[in-house]
Amino acid sequence: LFSATEHCRFSVILIDTAPYFHGRTLLSKLHHFGIPTTYVHLRAAHFALAKGVHSLFIAADAVYANGSALADAGAAALAMTAKYHCVPVLVCCESYKFHAATHLDSLGWNEVITNETILIPKRTLFLRFDVTPATYITAFITEHGLIPPTSSAVLVRELELGQHAAGGIVGGNK
Repeated sequence: LFSATEHCRFSVILIDTAPYFHGRTLLSKLHHFGIPTTYVHLRAAHFALAKGVHSLFIAADAVYANGSALADAGAAALAMTAKYHCVPVLVCCESYKFHAATHLDSLGWNEVITNETILIPKRTLFLRFDVTPATYITAFITEHGLIPPTSSAVLVRELELGQHAAGGIVGGNK
């Protein structure tokens, strides 16, 4: 990351959301490397993306065969906003997180975060994940390269074939 800042100039707009605010950790790391960073809440994403953003990167916890991605709550709204502004949405996800299952929403499978978990004084209920539809995703960034959402089922099939050929180990790694 540090060498990238020496060879090309770029800045980061970090969009974060409650309840965990994981972006604050990333913000301190980017600041440590001297990368110009703007930190905004998800509610200001529309205005942040309207400032000429070139790419949106989202981390996914799972990718399904229909090309949708399970990510932290707010990722779907962020991807929709990016599509509105014609900003490509790149989802970062390791290939072992690709699944043959298909989920159309995040309500059937989710984690509920209670106020006791995150020490918020009011009675508040948070959903941990949401599902970003494939129509809002430009590509997945994996260790196999860029994969379009329409090819996620192909990657799942190839990984399953590799798993069977390697005796139950995906890609032959031990």
